[in-house]
Amino acid sequence: MMTKEMHTDASVDIASSISTGEGRGNSRRASQRQGVGINDNRRSGQALLKLTISAMLISIGLLGSYFPVFVFPIGPAKCAPLQHLINVVAAVLLGPGYAVAVAFGISLLRNLFGLGTLLAFPGSMVGAFLAGSLFLFSRKARLNISIGIALASVGEALGTGLLGAILAFPVAKWLLGNSTVSATFFILPFMVSSAVGAVLAFGLIHILMKARVISIGQIQSDHKSGSTFQDDSKAATHSPHQQ
Repeated sequence: MMTKEMHTDASVDIASSISTGEGRGNSRRASQRQGVGINDNRRSGQALLKLTISAMLISIGLLGSYFPVFVFPIGPAKCAPLQHLINVVAAVLLGPGYAVAVAFGISLLRNLFGLGTLLAFPGSMVGAFLAGSLFLFSRKARLNISIGIALASVGEALGTGLLGAILAFPVAKWLLGNSTVSATFFILPFMVSSAVGAVLAFGLIHILMKARVISIGQIQSDHKSGSTFQDDSKAATHSPHQQ
């Protein structure tokens, strides 16, 4: 009898242990599924937010083209400092992929509405990409946020004023049929326009940060898509003492 009771108790203990282990496993799997769901919702929310900000920036860039103070002609080009201000803001808030998309959207709409020329594409997209890439580098290198914004501003000025200006030459010569311009013709006007916009963007972003209108966190690259970026949910709004 004693032996049978011992075997019965042992069986009950084993069954109880198995049941407890299965319960813990089920709880762990449920927690993991819940965590995945939360992360998916967060990514969807961030993507929607970035698309909304992109649409707002494109709208501002298009509307600003209707005002002469924001657009002035230099030779065959129409320089738009507001475009370069938007490039830096998009680069800092959204990352290089979205910044290029915003620059392309504004350039396309300006051409469709007769407010710009084909030179708007090389004159904006290259600077937006370089600005976003330099800001992303600064965040990965954990540099001061002001340094990162400054790098984005410099990237916009160099990307547009130098690289974009050089790429604008074949567009003007072969697509627009202007054979009088030289390879370096657009460097000075593009540099002036982009530098003005970049400086204004640097000041505007700092004003908005100090007013706690925007919060800039760590931007990380999604390795599955080079044009998707997400903000660190732990990032807090920077106070004036943190700049």
